[in-house]
Amino acid sequence: GFRVAVVPLPGRGMEHFRVLVAAETQPFVDESMHSLLGQARTVVALPYPAGLTIWLVWATHRWWKNRRSLKRVRPAPMGATDGAESIMRGGVNVKSSLRQRGPGRPVSPDMGAGRLSTASFAEDTFKRNKALGM
Repeated sequence: GFRVAVVPLPGRGMEHFRVLVAAETQPFVDESMHSLLGQARTVVALPYPAGLTIWLVWATHRWWKNRRSLKRVRPAPMGATDGAESIMRGGVNVKSSLRQRGPGRPVSPDMGAGRLSTASFAEDTFKRNKALGM
């Protein structure tokens, strides 16, 4: 159904004009506009899950890199002087012997005490076995 109203216009000299208003009692729905509104809501809401996904990937990557950098290393034996301090973050020994490879490093007779590199450990074991005649 429709509702119809006829109202006279107020004002001097306008008494003989009338306004006719007709309105449908059911809500007005235009299908093309309704689908366009749904698409607009999707376009507005789409960046939020995408941004959240990107942020989660970034935060997970940052957490993984931090965890990887804090992995525990084999501690130096008691009484070792070369590299006896922790090489973890904030340790006293800033210049660790972990990545120093070359002839400038002294070879200790006790199979690389204080060194944390497996390559130098194997090299020291080989030199010790060779010196002992094995």
